[in-house]
Amino acid sequence: MAANDHGPPSPAERLPQLPRSRLLPSEVIDRFLSHGGELGALVRSYDWSKTPLGPQQQWPQSLRMAVSTCLGSSFPIVIWWGRDLILLYNDPYTSILGNKHPEALGQRGEECWREVWPLVGPMLERVLDQGIPFTADDLQLMVWRHGYFEECYFYFSYSPIYEEDGSASGVFCPVIETTDKIVGARRLETLRELAALRRAETIGGACRQAIAVLAKNGRDVPFAYLYLLSEDGKSAALMAATDDSAEGAELPLAQFTEWPLGSALDEPLVLENLAGKHLPTGGWSEPPPQAYLAPVVLPGNLRARAVLVAGLSPHKRLDQSYRSFLELLVLKSVRPSPIRSPMRQNVNAPRRWPNSTVPRHYFSRTSVTNSGRL
Repeated sequence: MAANDHGPPSPAERLPQLPRSRLLPSEVIDRFLSHGGELGALVRSYDWSKTPLGPQQQWPQSLRMAVSTCLGSSFPIVIWWGRDLILLYNDPYTSILGNKHPEALGQRGEECWREVWPLVGPMLERVLDQGIPFTADDLQLMVWRHGYFEECYFYFSYSPIYEEDGSASGVFCPVIETTDKIVGARRLETLRELAALRRAETIGGACRQAIAVLAKNGRDVPFAYLYLLSEDGKSAALMAATDDSAEGAELPLAQFTEWPLGSALDEPLVLENLAGKHLPTGGWSEPPPQAYLAPVVLPGNLRARAVLVAGLSPHKRLDQSYRSFLELLVLKSVRPSPIRSPMRQNVNAPRRWPNSTVPRHYFSRTSVTNSGRL
């Protein structure tokens, strides 16, 4: 019976069979995959015969050299191989993959990076088809690697890996994540603008100035409200907002059902699960799932004089860096002019001794005495 009478060939049978003289002995395979830490061990133990790459004994020299360089590097590197752009990568690249690792090893590129494939897929295909390298500088990608779509930025390059016949069969990609740099610079600019504000004449004016700055950073602060507390701290009124909310009348704290202002007078709190509140989205297309409430204590005061309500980004976790930014935000948000005392108002006026305590002839006696010494 003919071989094709058994049905269509299996994926392994469809693989191009190299001449027996070009098959690599296991010693050579162990040698070129003998390093690389965790990924080196995973690559050695992986059953590549079930992938379009085929068993390691059939890998071409260009792929073996690229994988050996990748595994031996301390820089994050990923290799995309073949028309299916099969993934091979090293230990440093696992931080970029997040919870996609270790399943990403040996996966098709589109399967692993489905959420960003409409953008990066055509880039990779152009490198394979045209052999022209490509570099991306701080490219924003919304990556699903920790259970949510995360705002990320990357600097990377795509370089073709050539076969002996001159055709490109893979893409070599060193990559570094620059998310902390981009997001950190954005937050620092917001804090810098707050610090540069001129002190307002009133607390209400200071609230409006601060909110105008926060409105420029709709990614880290999708929305913000500043509520001014009464002198006794038992009631509050909306003083400024990043959206079109109008200033509100003063109400007892218990009547603010949307935001528990009374619970945020002593320390910050985070509200979860805000999906049904129809909140402003700021710089994103979806509303924030969390809000940060914090007391605002003015200089010279012992208790809160206002409460800041700030929406949190739906695409960044509330980690220590985000918390530090919010704490500095509260510290610098409301900065009214200090109350001037009569002494400060007349600081440049000539000083006069009270007639009741200094005799009228004091200055004349002093003048005579001093002149006598001279």
